Amino acid sequence: MSRWRFLVGLVVVANVAAVGCGSSSKSANGPSASSSANDVCNASRVGGELTYAPTGLANTLDPYSQAAGTAQTGPEMLALFGSLLRFDAKNNTFVGEQAESITPNADASEWTLKMRPDVKFGNGDPMDAAAVMASIQRNIDPAGTSVTKGQGQFIKSMAVVDPLTLKFTLTQPWGFFPLELTAGGGTVGNLGMIQNVKVVNAIGAKAFGQNPSDGAAGAYVVDSWNPPNQVVLKPKPNWWGGTVCIQKLTFVGLNSIQARLDGMASGSVNMATLSRDPVATADAVAKYPNVFTIDQGNSDISINQKVAELSDVRVRQAIAMAIDPKVINDRAFGGKGLAGNGLVYPDPANGIAKGTSGVAYDPNKAKALVTQLKGEGMKLSFELILANSPSTNVQAGIAVQSLLNAVGFNITATPLPYSDFLTRVYVNRNFQLTLAGQVGPLPTEYSSLYRFYSSNKANAFGTNDPELDAALDKLRLAQNTKDLLAAMDAYQAVFNKVIPAVTYASDQPTLVWTPNVHGLRFTYITPYFDKAYVTK
Repeated sequence: MSRWRFLVGLVVVANVAAVGCGSSSKSANGPSASSSANDVCNASRVGGELTYAPTGLANTLDPYSQAAGTAQTGPEMLALFGSLLRFDAKNNTFVGEQAESITPNADASEWTLKMRPDVKFGNGDPMDAAAVMASIQRNIDPAGTSVTKGQGQFIKSMAVVDPLTLKFTLTQPWGFFPLELTAGGGTVGNLGMIQNVKVVNAIGAKAFGQNPSDGAAGAYVVDSWNPPNQVVLKPKPNWWGGTVCIQKLTFVGLNSIQARLDGMASGSVNMATLSRDPVATADAVAKYPNVFTIDQGNSDISINQKVAELSDVRVRQAIAMAIDPKVINDRAFGGKGLAGNGLVYPDPANGIAKGTSGVAYDPNKAKALVTQLKGEGMKLSFELILANSPSTNVQAGIAVQSLLNAVGFNITATPLPYSDFLTRVYVNRNFQLTLAGQVGPLPTEYSSLYRFYSSNKANAFGTNDPELDAALDKLRLAQNTKDLLAAMDAYQAVFNKVIPAVTYASDQPTLVWTPNVHGLRFTYITPYFDKAYVTK
């Protein structure tokens, strides 16, 4: 087996076993005790309902336009579409879902995807290689408006080898290319939620975004859609994957983590996503089965370099030197967060003995630089926009505002509903500073940091730096954890010079559920419900 094949842990024949349910014991990196191959849905377990409170609901059900992927916002989309592959964060491997396998050539510049022969869309059309290629082409069309079209720059060509085989030729080798097909976090993985382009063309993109059931191959269809408050799904009749047990899936928009946990305590909610609130999360994982991962460099102040003053690296340097992760951690996270200014946080359980370091906190230098810049006529007045949930995010915004104002900036903080926040940043790109970040463990760093790549059409931050691009290209060639860490050290050094963002924390996003929920499996921490069931 080649190094590349060892790295990606070749996708296996599609799952029958589920993981991470039925026990409150936890492993070092996520799933609670694995369930047996028999602990999944069958005809005797049909019935029941489940209510899930994620970070937020998708503002469209079309992956073409959904900026946040499924990791924390929009998990209902995974129930509707399923995915070609899933990423097992515990083992850093890719597992087959609608696809049967994916294999690389010797240098990982070509990947061959094999489809299962029985996968069908809601209207009965087969999800074959041609359908997969058409969906991906729709999403990466450079003339289109897809939030994932930048991912097309990774793909040189696609070719249908036979009805069930699709060959990808990449622009250059990439050992973690399958991440793009996993329905993961942010726009990473969106290409893996396949849309039947024939259905999209027949009913129109707007209608498809409200009810994609006929053009999706997941186990559920839309019963009612009322974002950002509630989405209700029901099993798809005669789903190709067999029996679906949970008869009603309700996704509710509860903006605060406390509201989600209150719902679980009362029994009105069975499952909740928790992030950026380590105190509440620690309490919850002591009570409920859970799965978690570390989102490396998850929390930052992202900077729009299309704004004239922010295009000056000296302004960005002053911002970076003014930020003290400890102050933010104490105010927002009760001192319990994964505070740090590096893109990599130490995670010894997963081979990360030490992290990386960003620009050092130095308020005196920041203040002197701000004084100099104002003397040149700069105003240094900026709006900082941020999601208004969880409450810790608002507190982080207040801390950032205070730190920047203390050295002479004039910062206005504007909390927004999550869907409005996403629209302003990733759709309209109408912002100056924003609390943002990346999603995923170490293997996803390349895909996450690609948001700053100069030629990425989905780059909302105006970053355009050849040296930063070159450092990211080297990260793409990493073949194992050691290579990834070495490449991230080099990337962090350039990142500190360019300063497209200022990191202040990593995060441990966690999914918790009540003990009566069984048969779950995950991509990152996003659950699949097609083989899940509930007990009384």
